Amino acid sequence: MDPVYLIVWMDGIVFKVRDNGKIINKTVYLCIGLRQNGLKEVLGMWVGKSESSSFWIGVLTDLKARGVQDILITCTDNLNGFTDTIRTIFPQSSTQICVVHQIRNSCKYVVYKDKKEFTANMKNIYNTPNKEVAASELDNLEKKWTQPIHN
Repeated sequence: MDPVYLIVWMDGIVFKVRDNGKIINKTVYLCIGLRQNGLKEVLGMWVGKSESSSFWIGVLTDLKARGVQDILITCTDNLNGFTDTIRTIFPQSSTQICVVHQIRNSCKYVVYKDKKEFTANMKNIYNTPNKEVAASELDNLEKKWTQPIHN
């Protein structure tokens, strides 16, 4: 493994599996790293019962033991306590919430019939070339979607 990764994406994916004749949920913890040469690689997959910060500490400890010394940016789903868990093992790492998870979280507050239009408007923010244009698009989104009744 490389000693430093530019970005590591971390997420738990829940699968239904048959175990002793019962269907239960299992979580596959997945880490994908962006190397300094621009290539991505799967750093590992681990199986656990359910996604939790306590399981992630074992995953991060494993990465450290296998030679990862630093991760510049971790990209996560904002699981409760996850950022603190990451900083326990990689204290200099910055954490960013995954865009997909940010969109999903935002859509919880939008009625179904408006979700397609709302997500298209959000795309105008995260597809911008710079911070200034993104701030302007965020203002546009706020003006449009904070009206008492959307038309």
